[in-house]
Amino acid sequence: NIDRQTAIVLPVMSFEIQGLRYDGSRKLPTVNRVAVKNTNENKLSFVYNPVPYNIDLSLYVISKTQEDGMQIIEQILPTFTPEYTLQINMVPEMGIIMDVPVILNSVSVVDEYDGAFTERRFVTHTLNFEMKLNLKR
Repeated sequence: NIDRQTAIVLPVMSFEIQGLRYDGSRKLPTVNRVAVKNTNENKLSFVYNPVPYNIDLSLYVISKTQEDGMQIIEQILPTFTPEYTLQINMVPEMGIIMDVPVILNSVSVVDEYDGAFTERRFVTHTLNFEMKLNLKR
């Protein structure tokens, strides 16, 4: 039947922010400022030191078979050894670029298939990350 509704198209990936935690070990003095000279106007621009936070993220890979899920996972894992550093343009108007490490903490697999042919099989791979971010004040 061509008009049949599809329940879900696999594989699919999604992410979720699990939480935010203040990181006191990376704290800088809050009253210090970073100054950048604006070459066009010959003025100084200021921004206060950022506030350090760790963001916990989960990436979910849902696939129909173990093999399909592993083909996706094997494309992601080599990038993290165990971290990957992103360069983020924190304050574009001042040209401030920050390095943000993303750390792969764990990978888990859940396969709840019991073997009945009438049931759909879902294999879920969960990758847990920690991002060491600085928030602008």
